[in-house]
Amino acid sequence: MAPKQSLHESMLETTRQALKEADVIVALIPFARGDEPVDRKFVEELMGQWVLPAGKPFIIALNKSDLVSVETVSKVQHEMAEAYSPIAVPALSALQGSNVSELVELIRPHLPLDEPLYPEEMLSTEPERFFVAEIIREKIFLLYGREIPYSTEVIVDEFKEQHENDPRKKELIRCSIIVERNSQKQIIVGAKGAAIKRLGQSARADIEELLGRPVFLEIFVKIRPDWRKKKSLLKSYGY
Repeated sequence: MAPKQSLHESMLETTRQALKEADVIVALIPFARGDEPVDRKFVEELMGQWVLPAGKPFIIALNKSDLVSVETVSKVQHEMAEAYSPIAVPALSALQGSNVSELVELIRPHLPLDEPLYPEEMLSTEPERFFVAEIIREKIFLLYGREIPYSTEVIVDEFKEQHENDPRKKELIRCSIIVERNSQKQIIVGAKGAAIKRLGQSARADIEELLGRPVFLEIFVKIRPDWRKKKSLLKSYGY
């Protein structure tokens, strides 16, 4: 990715940091139908700019093997092994679930044996607010078109837990969906608010299941022009 926005730069920096801290890298390369089974330029950039410079053990996993012949799989496996000398070049199909367990077994010997970093009963280091925002963002991806989700951010503005003495009272959660243009806001809201109502109902059901208690969910849509390009806004959003 050639970064076009500050958000892209932040994402790429996260990737670089992850590579530095990794014990083993899996380079996922998809097969494709046609005369050229893999995108050679993509492979060269992935390996040359990211995987090899990291200096870590790596596996080249060829996904979507169900799209090509056994002969093609074997040929590409040989080419990748010769060109880059990985630990292994497994071929798998995530769609069909084939060879996924084999990939896990290839990774396992390269993970260090050590004491757990966190207690067994600790499911996550993230607070409930994080998961509430992620649930709403997931619904945006599922309910809207391809373009809108990538221009949105979800912020939890207020999270009031119910009072211990009144368990019947619902928790109040107020969230803001950040978009870049008024046209995007109109799509999120929908005709007479139908779209955002559907979004809220779907998100609330999952949030209540997560928290195990009823919630009152309010969602607002706010316009922040070019928020993905503004470092001050990105910092305030946690990037």
